Amino acid sequence: MHRPLVAAGLAAAATAACAADIVTFDANVAGFGAGDPDGNGASPQVVFETTFALPAIASIDLFTVELAHSFLSDLDLRLVGPEGEEFVFALGQSSASFPEFDGGFDASDLGDGGSALDGVSAYSFAEIGDVWNDGSDAGDPAPGGIFGSVTWATGPFTAGDWTLRVIDAWDTGDDGALGSLSVAYTIPGPGALALLGAWAAGRGSRRRR
Repeated sequence: MHRPLVAAGLAAAATAACAADIVTFDANVAGFGAGDPDGNGASPQVVFETTFALPAIASIDLFTVELAHSFLSDLDLRLVGPEGEEFVFALGQSSASFPEFDGGFDASDLGDGGSALDGVSAYSFAEIGDVWNDGSDAGDPAPGGIFGSVTWATGPFTAGDWTLRVIDAWDTGDDGALGSLSVAYTIPGPGALALLGAWAAGRGSRRRR
């Protein structure tokens, strides 16, 4: 398998007919972070997690979430692909207890606060966008818009199961709400699907060596 030829084929496939689609989930979780649900003070809490199947796709295009939280930088939002590809839309601040939540946020967080679902704002994440947390005061929340992700995986992606996960890294003393979440993606046209199959087969043969 000659990678230059496959790359050229995939580039040509980009001009083939593609279809955009979207998958949406209604979490509708209010009041998370206001208490201590697991009885282990200030520990990470999985607020929402779902696994869903997608066909072979060309790209993930946009992730949108409706949420409110009094400390947005506590939140870890990510999507994991069928082969471990990871989209980290936002990553909570780190601490001595939870160094894995290291999104580079400072102490002044953008957030709406409050747990009423009608008080959530829609935040979208893409490969490139504004900085979600710019160090402004927590009383001045970021308006809805498109924000840049911490990491963004590039396609194409094989058919399989995807996992969408929202974690509150500090589940005590704050208040949050989560409405709906959606993932927008692109399905390649018939010609592109054949080329994607060739690309996947070539990648598999290289891994087996």
